[in-house]
Amino acid sequence: MWLSTVRKVALDPRSCVSAPTTGHCATGPLNTVFALTQGSGSDPSYRLIRSTQGGANWSAVGGDLPAEVIVDDWYEAVYPSDIAFDAGGDAIYVATYGSYYYLDDTPRVPSVIASGVFRSTDGGTHW
Repeated sequence: MWLSTVRKVALDPRSCVSAPTTGHCATGPLNTVFALTQGSGSDPSYRLIRSTQGGANWSAVGGDLPAEVIVDDWYEAVYPSDIAFDAGGDAIYVATYGSYYYLDDTPRVPSVIASGVFRSTDGGTHW
């Protein structure tokens, strides 16, 4: 898999073999790893990828984040910038930022797609 910029890698602190019902694992190893990227070529679903095998194999889990919009002389895209795990529950939060430009590199205002904080309660499969 070819990726663009990888901004952050984070281990899910609740992903050990004998995970507690609440809170973080007391012993490892941790199995689930998330990487926040800028995408894979023309596939923006790879903006957020996950491995449930400690980094051995990866899959895209960013497909529910807003898709990029390209129209003639402007584009908009949303990229993940940070990730946080709910210590007492099952939620994962991903903060995103928007990149909105005309092709001449001037900022595009107003934007069409939303950026902000997205929440998942199923391990990152849906946001």
